[in-house]
Amino acid sequence: METSLGQAPMWLVSFAAFASAAAFAWWLLDWLGNRRSQIEKRLEELGHPLGRRGVKSQAAKKNDTMAQLLQKASPALAKPLQPKSEQEVSKLRQRLSYAGFRSEPAVGLFLSLKFLGLVFGLAVGGGAMALSGLNQTAIMRLVAIAGGSGAGKSALARGVAAALGPDRAALLAHDCYYRDRGDLLPSERSRLNYDVPDALDQALFRAHVASLRRGEAVVPPRYCFVTHRRDGAGEPVEPREVVLVEGVLLLHDPQVRASFDLRIFVDAPEPLRLQRRIARDTAERGRTEEAVRAQCRSLVFPAHARYVEPTRAWAELVLLNAGRLEPVVEIACAVIRARLGERGSPAAGALAA
Repeated sequence: METSLGQAPMWLVSFAAFASAAAFAWWLLDWLGNRRSQIEKRLEELGHPLGRRGVKSQAAKKNDTMAQLLQKASPALAKPLQPKSEQEVSKLRQRLSYAGFRSEPAVGLFLSLKFLGLVFGLAVGGGAMALSGLNQTAIMRLVAIAGGSGAGKSALARGVAAALGPDRAALLAHDCYYRDRGDLLPSERSRLNYDVPDALDQALFRAHVASLRRGEAVVPPRYCFVTHRRDGAGEPVEPREVVLVEGVLLLHDPQVRASFDLRIFVDAPEPLRLQRRIARDTAERGRTEEAVRAQCRSLVFPAHARYVEPTRAWAELVLLNAGRLEPVVEIACAVIRARLGERGSPAAGALAA
C-alpha cells in the first residue's frame, strides 16, 4: 500500500528555484565583467582613449564625475578620489574596475545592469516561490468521507491520514460543528435529534471549508457529546495536500457538497452500525446500551433513511466497511493519489460566494 504522495516539500522547490535564478544572475554579471576586461585590453592595444592607458590619462579630468558615480555605487569606493601620484592613479583604476566600465556612461550602464541582474534574480526567485505556493493550493484536495452513524467514517479517515502522513493530510470532523445547546435544560438536550441538518452550525462549517480551500488554517469548535455544549476551541487544522472531512451529513448541503474534489460514502449493514454505536456511546459518552438502542430506533435510523442514505447518490466512491479496515484504506488512498495527479481543482470556487 502506498504511504506517501511522493512529492518534494514546496519550500525545497522554492529554495532551489530561487538559488538557480540568483546563480544565473551572478554568472551573467561575471561574464559581463570578463567581457569588459577583454574589450578594454583590446582598446589599450589600439591606443584608444577608453583603454587602460586612457583611464590614467583621463582620471584627473573626469574625477568629479566619477566620484559622483562611485558615490552612488558604494560610499566606500569614493573615499580617495584625488590622485596625487602614479600609485594613487593605479589604485583609483582598481576601484573603477570594481565599479564597472571606464567611461561615465559605461559605468552607469554597468551599474544599471548589475542592479537589473539582482532584481531579475529576486523576481524570478520570488515568482518561483509564489508559483509554488499557488501550485500547493491548486493541488490541494478536499475529500469528503460521509456515511451513516457507525459506518466507520472516522476510522477510515484516521487510517487514510496515517497512511498519507501528517505532512500530507489533515483531518476535520463535521461533528465539531454541532450547535451549542446551553439554552436548554440537560433533560431537554438529551431528547433532541442530532442526526438532522438543523443540529449543525452549517454557516460556520461552510466558512471554515472555504478558508481551507483558500489555504488558510481554521480552528473548529470543541464539542462535548455528554453535555451537548461547546467546550472552547479545538485543535487548529492546517491546509495540506489532502484535507479529509468526515461526517454523517456532509453530502446533504449542496453548497458544501460542491466544494469537495472527491466524495466517498462509507456503507455498513444496519446491525453492524448499531453494534458500533453501542460500543462507542457506552465507552465514550456515558450512555447505557438500552438508551443507545432506543435512540437509534426512534431518531438515528429514521434520520438516516431520510437524510443520509439519499446522499449516497452524490458519492463518487462507495466503500463497504464491514470487515478489515486495511483494504478499505488502501482503496481510498489509491483513489486520492489518482486525484492528486489531476491538474487544477474543479471545486476551488464552490464556496467563494
